[in-house]
Amino acid sequence: MATRDLGALQGGDIVGLELDGGRLVVAGSTANGALAAGTTSRGYSGGIDAFAANLAADLSSDPADRVAYYGGAGDDRATSLAVSGGQVFIGGSAGTDLPDQPAKGTKDGFLAKLDVATGAIDWSRRFTGKDGYAAPTAIAIDATGSSVLDRLGLPRGTLDMSVSPRLSAISGVRGGDQFTVQVGAGRAATVTIEENDTLDTLAMKIRRASSFQTKVTLATVDGVRRLTIAPLNDRSVIEIGAGKTDRDALESLGIPEGVVRATKINSAGKTVSADGKGMFYGLGLDRFLKLDTDNDIQHARAELQKAMGVIRTAYKDLVAAATPRDLLAEAQKAANISGKVPAYLTSQISNYQAALNRLTGGS
Repeated sequence: MATRDLGALQGGDIVGLELDGGRLVVAGSTANGALAAGTTSRGYSGGIDAFAANLAADLSSDPADRVAYYGGAGDDRATSLAVSGGQVFIGGSAGTDLPDQPAKGTKDGFLAKLDVATGAIDWSRRFTGKDGYAAPTAIAIDATGSSVLDRLGLPRGTLDMSVSPRLSAISGVRGGDQFTVQVGAGRAATVTIEENDTLDTLAMKIRRASSFQTKVTLATVDGVRRLTIAPLNDRSVIEIGAGKTDRDALESLGIPEGVVRATKINSAGKTVSADGKGMFYGLGLDRFLKLDTDNDIQHARAELQKAMGVIRTAYKDLVAAATPRDLLAEAQKAANISGKVPAYLTSQISNYQAALNRLTGGS
């Protein structure tokens, strides 16, 4: 849309363009002390000098156009430009001499703040680096200045105190943690947590892992969002499994490991499976049982006692299911009347009691 010829740079180059207050600031290096960039506010010193020019943004010739050179008798090249609040800063590599800046190393760098309109050097610094060499390539301006926050590595601005919806922010789960979802006799699918996952994305991952055979709902209870996993119908059986030992997501998410199944209350007031099939019995044993200390041993003993209780319940239920109703009736009748118990019934009861004693250790 517009062009402007500043003249031959004679071995120099342009290193930066910035807009400032509706005008264009351009900086670079040149051996040409007569650039066509408006009135010269600070003169050329020799060799290659850094320069900064303030031009009309539409690149037309304007009486307010100014150019200022910065350097000494040697080659002083600009490598960077920054503009803030009408102030122009240039950085680069220094030659043999600079105005009021004695040499510090073999090859130094420099920073200078130029008033392009007047040509004044408001501030300048010459510095060196390791083994006497410095090669600065970029400069940035912090308009608000430094503070104790910079020393502490803390950001400026208003803190966002709103609660993050990410799972990693509201629980102990971390990206890469996993658990498994299995429906019926199908293959267990792995659910992997990612850093940006929320309850909504987790719900969708569970649905996909179960081939959409689970009902995953989100509800707010007492101001807290909760995720619920339920069978899609009475026939569905869902098994939730833990991930690897060091990457298990279930404990951090508060999801128990085990089987999810629809149930109902029968006429006897007992909880049974809704599909009419047999019950599941879970021992609930801790996967990380240890015997290293007295506390570990006591914990293991308590866990095993609890598991034995489940086994006793399962055994009694199995006995009841396998015993014909007429046999049960005779046993109940025999318990209520005096007289000799039939030999076959005594034998069966004895066998059941012996099996129960082996399970319970006689207690």
